Amino acid sequence: MTLKEKLQINKIKFELTKSCAKGNILPFGDEVYDKLREYYHGAIPANVYMKYLKPLINPGQCYERSMILSSAFDNAKMVRGDRIDYIISFGIDHAFHWWVEADRWCYCPTTLLKYKKEEYYKIFKPINIKEMTKDEIVNSYYYKEMIHKYPNESFFISNLIAFEAYANLLSKGTKDDEILKEYEIFKKKIGFVDDNYDEEKIMKTVKKMKEDVLKSSMV
Repeated sequence: MTLKEKLQINKIKFELTKSCAKGNILPFGDEVYDKLREYYHGAIPANVYMKYLKPLINPGQCYERSMILSSAFDNAKMVRGDRIDYIISFGIDHAFHWWVEADRWCYCPTTLLKYKKEEYYKIFKPINIKEMTKDEIVNSYYYKEMIHKYPNESFFISNLIAFEAYANLLSKGTKDDEILKEYEIFKKKIGFVDDNYDEEKIMKTVKKMKEDVLKSSMV
């Protein structure tokens, strides 16, 4: 990295700090995670996948995570751009990033922060911009395959087992039991109560959840 590039990175860090102090960069609010709780990525609640499983997900998933995040907004769009900090750090061929824009905010699926749109563009100076409308998002192959208002039946049991393992792993050694609370909410939705594991009964509940969603969408 050249001296000029180092100075550019330091300027970006300074601008980010200043923008945070002004309230132009904020963590996602509860309204985002509450809305995501209505959706599932595969068979795992979307709010859990976004908020808690990030440490277990390989880097480079900003496209998929933006798809999930877009579910929290009625009139969102996904935006792809080559950011100046990524250009400096990784080169132009690996500088692209996806984020979600809604109500004049840019929601980053990587940092789980929202940035005032004008600040985001001023700081990161994205180029080679490409946009996806809400219609394009919900009609994309990935969204139709992976994101629904009901758990995906085809790998539900394996995801249920993984969810419990993730919840115990991520809460271990900390005082943060939020993910365990989310797991309990999920168990109640699918009829898995008092640790009474009845796979047939659970799968019937999951199938009914799907049927109810599909019926309501036809009304």
